[in-house]
Amino acid sequence: SYIAGDTALFEQIAEFPAAPDRALIYRGKLLHCARIAPSANLSADPRHGRLTVNSFLTPAATG
Repeated sequence: SYIAGDTALFEQIAEFPAAPDRALIYRGKLLHCARIAPSANLSADPRHGRLTVNSFLTPAATG
């Protein structure tokens, strides 16, 4: 199951609702988790599911 809100160890400090064609960019060191309610009825069928891409980019050193 997914974490939803605060826990004994972690405090939720931000939330960004899902939206079509949205990209969220943040520092790779930031702890993050999808906010999906335990009651969410997610389909395993890729024709009815959601597509996500998780990537980590490191800028090239300069100088």
